[in-house]
Amino acid sequence: MYLPSVKQVRRITSEAGDGALLGTNFSYNDLKDLTSAFEGSTAVLEPRSQAYARSAHVISFTPGGPVSETTRSARVWVDQKTCLPLKVDYYEGKKLRKQMTTPDYSLHQNPEGWYVSEIDMNDLRDGSMTVLKITGTEKPATLPRDYFDPAKFYLAN
Repeated sequence: MYLPSVKQVRRITSEAGDGALLGTNFSYNDLKDLTSAFEGSTAVLEPRSQAYARSAHVISFTPGGPVSETTRSARVWVDQKTCLPLKVDYYEGKKLRKQMTTPDYSLHQNPEGWYVSEIDMNDLRDGSMTVLKITGTEKPATLPRDYFDPAKFYLAN
């Protein structure tokens, strides 16, 4: 992970990946799972359900291999209209560990598509919560190609 404040790349180990990201209830692995659609996991489409009175697809994600008490899995409610996650239950083994929710009032549309303006992450073990608020979106004119080159992304101007 590139940290602009120190202008250095830091390796995220599996132990650090589940730790608090910047003092929040989000972990690097939580964000990675959402952005890469739980890559490497087996997905099972469950019967449709409701989340905040919105019709949602429900998808369970489990990693391959045997399940232990530290195995991470997730159950995701995806809004049928916007394709945004309304709720994510994160499990360690069979125990519900965290719940991420996107209140329905935080769904917004701009010319580029739909986005959320608030995400709440509840840590059920610690009894704490982080609220992430997004105040707007902006589409840059162009992004330098170096940002997407793993060998030199942190060197881009």
